[in-house]
Amino acid sequence: WVLHSLLWSFAGSASWSERDECSKMLLRTSGMILPGGDGSNLFDYRVRASDGEYEPWSDSVPRMEIESHKVTATDVVITTTDTVRHTEVLGSWLESRKPLILCGPPGSGKTMTLTSVLQNMQ
Repeated sequence: WVLHSLLWSFAGSASWSERDECSKMLLRTSGMILPGGDGSNLFDYRVRASDGEYEPWSDSVPRMEIESHKVTATDVVITTTDTVRHTEVLGSWLESRKPLILCGPPGSGKTMTLTSVLQNMQ
């Protein structure tokens, strides 16, 4: 939990290369080895609350069939590792009832992600 918390606290809004360096530094100094081996990145894993073990975020991505005529609809959310990760982090933050600011360039999915999380919380 500590490594995960440190990584998200210090590098959550950093560029991918900075996240990668922070992940490598934390893993190197802690001596921890992730289930995926030496090439694994701490950002690619989440901590299971039930047993404290690391599991890949990709294991949480459901398989889905998309009807071709719905691909152009603006309310269709394509579930990826990133959307699962963002949804879980945002949902946890909203449950804590603390203010937050979503920032990012136009079209990066801020409104879509927030709307999806809020709909799932109802």
